Amino acid sequence: MTTIQKLKEQIARGERSFGVEQQRALRHLFDHPDIAAFGRLSSVASRCGVSQTTIVHLAKKAGFLGFKEMRAAFQRHLLERSSS
Repeated sequence: MTTIQKLKEQIARGERSFGVEQQRALRHLFDHPDIAAFGRLSSVASRCGVSQTTIVHLAKKAGFLGFKEMRAAFQRHLLERSSS
């Protein structure tokens, strides 16, 4: 199962790469995980300044089945951060 922490580590090691718009969206989501954790696809895309398609492709390229699975990973990430 892909987690947000694993994804960050894979990016840092150069194991995953993303297009320019996907990178911008991902940086925004890492800085503001609540957007992905609680937002709908349309609102997440809007807040990141990209299309909904970009967010879906980003989720899949990041190792998730789709946006809903990525959203669940961000929810778990926030829960883990709050319990630490």
